[in-house]
Amino acid sequence: MVTNRDVAQKAGVSLATVSHVVNRTRPVSAETRKKVERAIKTLDYHPSALARSLSTRSTRTIGLMVGSIALPLTAHLYRALENSLGAHGYTLVMRNIDEDPTREAACLEEFMGRRVDGILLFPSGKPLPEHAACAAAGIPLVFLNRRPRGIHGPLIELDDPRACEEATEYLIGLGHRRIALVNRDFHFAPFTSRERGYRRAMARHGAQPQVAYVPGRIDESEPATETVVGQLLASGTRPTAIIAASHGVSIGLLQGIRASGLSCPRDLSVICFDDSPWSRFVDSPLSVMMHPTDAISAAAVETLLAEIAAGPTRRKAGVRRFRAHFVKRASCGPPPFPSRKS
Repeated sequence: MVTNRDVAQKAGVSLATVSHVVNRTRPVSAETRKKVERAIKTLDYHPSALARSLSTRSTRTIGLMVGSIALPLTAHLYRALENSLGAHGYTLVMRNIDEDPTREAACLEEFMGRRVDGILLFPSGKPLPEHAACAAAGIPLVFLNRRPRGIHGPLIELDDPRACEEATEYLIGLGHRRIALVNRDFHFAPFTSRERGYRRAMARHGAQPQVAYVPGRIDESEPATETVVGQLLASGTRPTAIIAASHGVSIGLLQGIRASGLSCPRDLSVICFDDSPWSRFVDSPLSVMMHPTDAISAAAVETLLAEIAAGPTRRKAGVRRFRAHFVKRASCGPPPFPSRKS
């Protein structure tokens, strides 16, 4: 195996000079650089990535931690982030935590062990000692979707209150007043933020809010949502429209509607958060509040690279917020029966 010592002997220079040429850590004369590069080519020398990381304090690796790998939004963001970071010479390593703080802590420990240059994360919502440990190790964190209380780092997020308020206002404009929100039973953003926007719009029009909460983890949400929606539709105040506050409950919502013998938009209107290929092909195609995936991924990469370049002493903790795009399809229409104004 060819080593940097072999290159140094071939080029007639010191080991330190070879290191400076390979890692570009100090200016080297053009003549000396040519000698080293000629020796590298002749000997077919490939510098060790680990050795380079130790000398430059950079592995050219970024960690990505996602709440659920099952969501279409995750796949879209991963591809956009990988392409963008790859163009800057970085490799992206993704881990899934299923919204579990214990798995999140283990993931952050792994990333620190890998000596990643930075971390993009969809956190579980709970502040952890490992967040502070990453900062102490000089690894910048850029949060997506939410930032745990008391934790430092930039946040890239959707304007969730505005998005849910816009969806509610659209349904009110169609004549609906009995509008329900089916939400995850989590007490952190984006779920609390979306509910806040919904309640704000309902209050503006003197309408009574009706929120149904889906318990459990995201991989359990389908049957849980179907049960919750079935109870909602069997109640004495059956809604004429429903907003699904997360993509994770959308399928269960549609199953609950069908199990109740109803359909949309004939019996009730439906708006969901986040788009997926199947949203366009169900009967009827779903209206959705869609993440601007490309804009969010570009902002995340730009922010993280700026944090890496700035160094630990000059890092910031601002918020960059993006507006959802409302895609109107056939799942919404006027209420099927007269709706009370309050």
